[in-house]
Amino acid sequence: MITRFALPFALLIAVFTPPVPAQAGADRGASPRDAAWVSRVLHPAIAANKLSPHTSQGAAMAQGTLPDPKLPPLPPPPTALIDFGRIRGANYFPGYARSSFTIWQEYQEHVDQIEVELGFAEQLELNSLRVFLSYLSYELDPPLFIAELNDFLLRCEAHGISPMLVLFDSAFGISPSPETDNEYWVTSPGSHLVTPDFYPKGEEFVDAVMQLSLERGNVLAIDIMNEPWNTSLADNPVGTGLIFDFLFHFSFYINANRSYDPIARTIGFQVSLDYTSPASPQYLPVNVVSVHSYSPVFPNGTFELDLARGIGQANAAGLPFIISECGKPGAAIPQTYEDIMPVLHGQQLNFYVWDVVIGTDTWKGLTGVFYDDGKVRNRAEALAITENQGTFVEKSPLEPDFIALGVVENKKVWFRRAFERMLATPTGLQNAGERFTVLYTMSTAYKPDGQNVYFPNARAEQIETMVQTAIGLITISPASGFAILDVLIPFALDALDEKTEHSVTLPVVAQ
Repeated sequence: MITRFALPFALLIAVFTPPVPAQAGADRGASPRDAAWVSRVLHPAIAANKLSPHTSQGAAMAQGTLPDPKLPPLPPPPTALIDFGRIRGANYFPGYARSSFTIWQEYQEHVDQIEVELGFAEQLELNSLRVFLSYLSYELDPPLFIAELNDFLLRCEAHGISPMLVLFDSAFGISPSPETDNEYWVTSPGSHLVTPDFYPKGEEFVDAVMQLSLERGNVLAIDIMNEPWNTSLADNPVGTGLIFDFLFHFSFYINANRSYDPIARTIGFQVSLDYTSPASPQYLPVNVVSVHSYSPVFPNGTFELDLARGIGQANAAGLPFIISECGKPGAAIPQTYEDIMPVLHGQQLNFYVWDVVIGTDTWKGLTGVFYDDGKVRNRAEALAITENQGTFVEKSPLEPDFIALGVVENKKVWFRRAFERMLATPTGLQNAGERFTVLYTMSTAYKPDGQNVYFPNARAEQIETMVQTAIGLITISPASGFAILDVLIPFALDALDEKTEHSVTLPVVAQ
């Protein structure tokens, strides 16, 4: 199987390796391929200086009320650890945790479980784990958070594991809160904090994590932000500008402190943007190219193509390449470990599969290798990760805690609970992002046979149409957009439970 992919994969890399970028002193104007990205830029100096037109200075420059500043030379990429050897990694979401917030809020109660699960990682012959941090946990008690992170790094060191730490996370746009049980994936620091007002507090968090990482000496890399644009915040130019400004600020903030150079840094993109070339207006000073792909292998998907694009970008920039998320055997169109691991091992690529354990989070029916008793869901998939090394005991489907692959029913449980929680609070600025994300995700999820994953098709189409209507109204009449979401939540809950079909009336739009 390895030789089957060798020639096509090499050809894909050759095709998708872009030309070698210009030197750092070259013109930093936008090239034609960047036109879509910089359509939000209203003044050349904004693109050159990475200033969003939605910040006060950017807006003033766009209106021509500020002179063009002199452009300082861009600092070079950090001269950090480049030779990783070979990363054989996995994302690690502890079995007790339902979100990145609960990883650290409940850490002390579960250190014995973490120790066992780090042993599972050793059984899979992994030498690195990608772990999500939580700004909210840090904010609530900075010394305690750093003490817990220190304990975790010490435990990783004892197991021969060098972690990648994810500083911030934009995925899905649901903000964490100590007042809820955070049973689903939450962002960090939260979409409401992706603004310049947060930067000083964010810098304190970054410095605390980076300084501890240097002291411990076993942190392989920092992922500055996971999937920046996988959020409803990116559905409009203002939100997109805020996200890029956030990335720009913190990537350059870390890069400016040369003492942080021993720790590599990357950004976990679900798509590969042109952020590695100093000639690009998207330039960010990272020194590792990282992509995510959950697409099946050829001919059923684009997994090899996704890899080739990322490797091509890395080769052009002279940087190492990592696929930092992959593996979804429980998806409607599965990406199994058995399919992807021969490709990754055959090309000697650095990888992080998802996930070491089958935990309590919403992904438990989608991915994961080990149950908490040390048995595996699928022996063949564990052996695919280890290249047929080790002995694994497979859990019987008859055992009461067996969780079959298939994310739909597990997600339905969470969505039902989420809708019930949403019914208790009217829609407003603080919670609209979560509601847009959940409703749109569900209404646009279809199986290969054309049937919606969660709703009868007629209901799914109604919900999608109304969500799009609400999005269109938000900038014109926020109250009307919020009113549509308030109507949609009970409607979607009924549809999720497959109750009798009924129509829903759109609220009157305020003029």
